[in-house]
Amino acid sequence: MWLANVTIIDPATGRAEPGRSVQVEPTGVVVDGWPPDAPAGEVFDADGHSLTLTTVPPRVAAIADALQAAIVTGDLDTVERLYAEDIVIWHSYDRVEQGKTEGLATISAIQKDFEDFRAVDVRRDYLPDGYVQRTVFEGITRTSEPFSADAMMRVWTDGGQITRIEEYSAGDL
Repeated sequence: MWLANVTIIDPATGRAEPGRSVQVEPTGVVVDGWPPDAPAGEVFDADGHSLTLTTVPPRVAAIADALQAAIVTGDLDTVERLYAEDIVIWHSYDRVEQGKTEGLATISAIQKDFEDFRAVDVRRDYLPDGYVQRTVFEGITRTSEPFSADAMMRVWTDGGQITRIEEYSAGDL
């Protein structure tokens, strides 16, 4: 969504900058601004209501990109580096919490069970402590059947690593 004719309070200077437009995700993250160098900070709508906006933490975006690529390609070394030693992974299909070893085994099994495994329609919303990702996974099963499943992950990060994942899926992921 775009907010037009808003006043942004530059957090560095405290100066009000009226007449700006910003693109905002549903979570309140500013993803684009006009002019392009629009600062993150306090934003007021046309009625004077304050909206607090934040920028996407670059480190969290890099973690999200790296995890997605590693899941699709089966890059267990990358996943092992991204996962904290005490990570907790929960899946809706079995409602069981897993640790790092079991999580790595699950990703390894994807490469054994599917050919041409890929993620399409990937959408993310960044949060102060991680992100939410919605994805459609597609591929071909080892019995040559097409496969598609919708998945949503809530991922928590701390110190550059993933500390918790809650994954919800529709289909036989």
